[in-house]
Amino acid sequence: MRAQRALGATFFCILLLCDYAWSQNGMTRATPAQPPATSGVQLQAAPAQPGQIPAAPPAAPRQPLPAGYTPGQPMPVPLPGPPADLKAEAIDRIAPLNAKEIIELRRELGARAGAMNQPLEPTAKPVRRVVRLDLAPGVAPEVIRTAISQGSVITFLDAAGRPWPVVSADNFNPGGFDIATFGTNGVSIGVKSQTARAGNMAVLLEGLQIPVTLSIQTGQREVDYSVEFHIPKMLPGQAAPVGAVEQVLSLGAADLMNYLLSTPPEQARALVVDTSLARAWQVSSDRMIVRTTGVVASPPWRRRQSSALGVTVYDLPLSPVVLVASEGQLMPVRLSGFGATREQK
Repeated sequence: MRAQRALGATFFCILLLCDYAWSQNGMTRATPAQPPATSGVQLQAAPAQPGQIPAAPPAAPRQPLPAGYTPGQPMPVPLPGPPADLKAEAIDRIAPLNAKEIIELRRELGARAGAMNQPLEPTAKPVRRVVRLDLAPGVAPEVIRTAISQGSVITFLDAAGRPWPVVSADNFNPGGFDIATFGTNGVSIGVKSQTARAGNMAVLLEGLQIPVTLSIQTGQREVDYSVEFHIPKMLPGQAAPVGAVEQVLSLGAADLMNYLLSTPPEQARALVVDTSLARAWQVSSDRMIVRTTGVVASPPWRRRQSSALGVTVYDLPLSPVVLVASEGQLMPVRLSGFGATREQK
């Protein structure tokens, strides 16, 4: 009995080894056909005898191996087929966006670049000014208002309106502003950095012992495109202009600046002038202001204020006719409309 059991175990081990070898070589072992199942009848395997090892279940059928495959080697991977359109494939790799998407992308990039360069402050209003420069000790320096991409030009004139030469201009904030001499009597000022807010400069004029100091500011509501600084004295070695009946220091006056800029005060009475060469206002019962591009020869004037653009304002006694020299000719300018000023009324 023991011999039979040992023989059966040995036979079963041989079967297991053969089945393993067949599975490694890609072969399957034939199994006896199973009897057809009877409808409604459950077939049960015979109970194993004591000491008998149950038989292993049959191996599942394997898929057929590809032709030329050597057992033990990795399975071959199929190569990808060529693209359907090589031209379209190359275009998509170089420019993955179509024409419409490229236009939309450029518009968006342009909008963002514009937002980065747009100033946060509102655009300042450009103005031109004429300033009577006060050189007295203790007087606060004049302010030049500038902005990014909007430079300023300042010029210096004497009391008679003649250009006052500039020797040098010193910039005390070179990281924020650009300052350079401009012509004979001018200085240009530009903003170099968007973060520049304030600075100052010194201008040395020919014949003056003390330089003129000016303050520079940005971020203002107005920008000084042009500023004419009138110094209330004559150039060294120059005589007073013909026609003056008072001291030289009275040539430049702050109240004449408004007439020079064509912004007379409300109390001034506009006079009727028969030519476009001049404009005139009655300021009192015996005085009038004449603004002209020529030179007043008669009557004698008491005060005068000139601009670098060739416009001059004269303080004259009331007269129905004023002789003005223009382009080498002496022309009479007739005025009318005299009467009581608003202050007299």
